Amino acid sequence: QDELGGHCAEKDHLLIGLNPIDDSPVLVSTAVLAEHGHITGDSGSGKSSRGIAPLVEQLIARGDCSVVVLNLKNDRAIFEAARVALTRANAGRRRVERPPIPFRWFTNQPEHSTYVFNPFLQQDMRALTPQQRAEVLLSSLGLNYGEGFGQAFYSSVHRHVLKRVLESNPHFQSFRQIDRFFRDGRFALDARELGIDRKSREEASHLYTVVESLASFDALNVRDDTRVAPEILAQAIDMGDVVRSPHVIYFGLAAALEQSTVREIAKLALHTMLVAAVHRGHSRHQTYLFIDEFQQIVSHDLEIVLRQARSHGIAVILANQTRSDLRIGDIDITPTVEANTRFRQVFSASDVKHQNALIEASGEAMYELNSQSTSY
Repeated sequence: QDELGGHCAEKDHLLIGLNPIDDSPVLVSTAVLAEHGHITGDSGSGKSSRGIAPLVEQLIARGDCSVVVLNLKNDRAIFEAARVALTRANAGRRRVERPPIPFRWFTNQPEHSTYVFNPFLQQDMRALTPQQRAEVLLSSLGLNYGEGFGQAFYSSVHRHVLKRVLESNPHFQSFRQIDRFFRDGRFALDARELGIDRKSREEASHLYTVVESLASFDALNVRDDTRVAPEILAQAIDMGDVVRSPHVIYFGLAAALEQSTVREIAKLALHTMLVAAVHRGHSRHQTYLFIDEFQQIVSHDLEIVLRQARSHGIAVILANQTRSDLRIGDIDITPTVEANTRFRQVFSASDVKHQNALIEASGEAMYELNSQSTSY
């Protein structure tokens, strides 16, 4: 029985460990995991190898869901766990003549193999209006600063400039095309016709910088008219496929190399997946999204993202080292994470605040000592 007294089958659970007292299995229901999870542990505590990797392997072995990993430290252990698990799963599927589950990956590391991931070519992104596309890109690129007076002002500047550019150039299919438009002089000449005044053009400098950095990645900018083999585009990562049928997708993003760009690519993957899930509508297909070192993509809209993900069939499992990681600058997402995650797993807690929170959440136990005396 589950915690509510209802019937539940063991096949609907995942193994997360063994009880140290009697070696009985400790299981978590996939229904619980579908309401988001949070894994914490210091570096070297086994957060990735004993927390994320076993869940990834078991979910892939089920063969009835999609698994997406955003690894912001590019830990090869999780990649290999996913690859081996999928090799075994596909071998079993071939025996019963079922189509194999695709495995695709994307990395920002130079001279490493990678599949194409172009946010502009996602089947569901193409269906958006320029205004909607601009909003998705603003959130993904960290250009939506929040609701304060100054933040809202600069957010609106970026929104206005990006929306006008996309409206006037509906054929744009990559960051590289937008970057060329900004830099080759056409933007300065066309800005007045687009309704963009000189002050707005100058105040959108952050937008130009971000677009320029993303334009440098070939695998992020392959277009329909790029001179590449047709199968490269045919096998590109498309979140529309991911949320509709079983897929395994791995983003290995080395934050130590280019921290800001890694954050933006990871959020592009997250937001294009949300767009695809919303466009898909009601479906029973479940997608599990693992984000290791997720504090690197923290933003003001995280709570909204988690709510939307849950209601559209995406379970998000967040992983980071300590509780203090959840406070970055003036953003404190500790209440958001605690309120929106039902499954939590702690491998170590060196942070004093985290230790105290665990002690308070553990409750109290009362023990009664019995003694017996005998007199002769």
